[in-house]
Amino acid sequence: MSRVNRRRQSLMTALRQGMHLSVGSVLILREKMHAFAEQAVERGQEFEAEGKELVQKKRGRGQQQRPKRMDAIDLRISNALDRFNLPSGQEIAELEQHIAQLARKIDKLAREDHS
Repeated sequence: MSRVNRRRQSLMTALRQGMHLSVGSVLILREKMHAFAEQAVERGQEFEAEGKELVQKKRGRGQQQRPKRMDAIDLRISNALDRFNLPSGQEIAELEQHIAQLARKIDKLAREDHS
């Protein structure tokens, strides 16, 4: 075999190897990307499940702490009303009842005077 033929054959071998390398790389990359995509989907599903669980826990804690927070808010409102010397809703209701009783007594006395 001549020197030119050997070079040609060597070049053809190198080209074939390059082609095999390229095709093999693409196939391996495709397999790896497919496996990566499956793994990413699985992790995403795990994260979604963990996220839902975390949200449920937070909601549960919020529901448990709600009465405590409402009591704290009520106390702050009550303190503010006291500071400004304003009556509370209960005090207003008691005053309304007392006024209604007085009105009934006045009406009764007025009827007795006209009789």
